[in-house]
Amino acid sequence: MMKNIVLVGGTGSGKTTLANALQRELPELNYVYVSKYAVRIPMTLMADGHPDLLSLSRNNYVDAIVRTHSVELRDFSRDDMLNFSYNLVRTYGRRIILDVVAPFTVDKRPNLLDNVAKAGNVEYLKTMGYYVVGLNCSLENQVKRRFGKLADDADCSDLEMQVHRSNEFFMVDKCLKLADVVYDTGENRSDSPEIVKEILQAIR
Repeated sequence: MMKNIVLVGGTGSGKTTLANALQRELPELNYVYVSKYAVRIPMTLMADGHPDLLSLSRNNYVDAIVRTHSVELRDFSRDDMLNFSYNLVRTYGRRIILDVVAPFTVDKRPNLLDNVAKAGNVEYLKTMGYYVVGLNCSLENQVKRRFGKLADDADCSDLEMQVHRSNEFFMVDKCLKLADVVYDTGENRSDSPEIVKEILQAIR
């Protein structure tokens, strides 16, 4: 039985790029982008007339998301999503992220979780046998990748603050210390054949 994987790292560090590369090499890999279920779908539900979503009981909150997971996703600002994540964790505790994601993992297939909030979640996943892959990237490169041309044409201080705030919320530094392996993706692509090969060998 192959190990499950969890990717940790800041925004723009290459998590999604690596996840897609791993899935191309291992089609049976079940890729779960955590923020889709934990943040984007709930925000869409709130926008569609469920403003009291956070007032539901823990079980009803999860049930509401599972029942509507195919809802059409909208674009929300990074700050809006981050603020919602703060409220989510403050209301239900850090493990709520994993409670939301659990129904979307698959038995008897390797699962890959991308973007799991808080180091406590990563610690818990390690006890469940997940292989933790960390991607380390400088703040400057994170800003360039996250904001693209905007980072070339503007004062980057506000952009850097947004990325720094996101890194703090996701406890990126602590998560990287928990990783089984850490790759420097500041100057290198996260989907390089060498990295993909090493990870696939490690989980088999």
